[in-house]
Amino acid sequence: MSWDRNSEVDMAKYALYRSENDSVNLKRHAEITHPKTTYIDSLGIYPGNLYVYTLFAVDTANNYSDPSQKADAGIPKITWNIDMIYNKDTTYIPLDSIVFDPDNTIDELSINISDTIALACKITKDSLKLFPVPFTRTGTGSFTMTVTDPEGFYDRKTNIQITILDRSLMSLKPATTDSPQKYEFRQNYPNPFNPTTQIEFAVPEPSSVRIELYNPLGQRVRVLFENRVSPGRYTLEVDLKDLPSGVYFYGIQAENYQSVKRMILLR
Repeated sequence: MSWDRNSEVDMAKYALYRSENDSVNLKRHAEITHPKTTYIDSLGIYPGNLYVYTLFAVDTANNYSDPSQKADAGIPKITWNIDMIYNKDTTYIPLDSIVFDPDNTIDELSINISDTIALACKITKDSLKLFPVPFTRTGTGSFTMTVTDPEGFYDRKTNIQITILDRSLMSLKPATTDSPQKYEFRQNYPNPFNPTTQIEFAVPEPSSVRIELYNPLGQRVRVLFENRVSPGRYTLEVDLKDLPSGVYFYGIQAENYQSVKRMILLR
């Protein structure tokens, strides 16, 4: 930031006041020795916040001038909470769910995707379009995302990791049309199985559901399902034809509900 130099002969310094997401309660933030008229603020600056500033001129007798007009600076923020997509499919992620700027609309921001590995990422008017390359690929992909506002402030997320699951290995179907009163997570059936089995679960409210598969050492083997679902009962059909025989554990996390159960894959 910069300002006009005060020409009074007894000028000593400038007192900079700052607030965070508050245009009223500004607090003393820095002192700049006269005759400097620029300041770079790097103390406690975080994406997603709006910073408001005002400046006082202070003379050698410690008399303060009237405050300057307030100036503000908002920092864009990327909130990335998606780590899984399916192959043979295109995922559309609403931009307003992953990008925020306190003083600019999404249309005013510049969004750049770079360093893509095994993924195609395209920005549309209101979404990020994401799909694996090639379309049938499974495994892991990654990319870097940078969001810049018209003033040049930016946020960047590097090496965003995405797990690409095989759409053909799983299928989610509503089990019934009734509205459950509580969360439920049932034993898979059949069990033991080879190589397909079904997992039933129920959610009493709109919920972000994640079901994962672990080996006996507690290491995650894969994400079986991740999505937001409406209230209801569901059957998840899982195909583990690419895994060796053995004991596995599968767990669910849905809002504040968690549960883990044991399954046996027999060849």
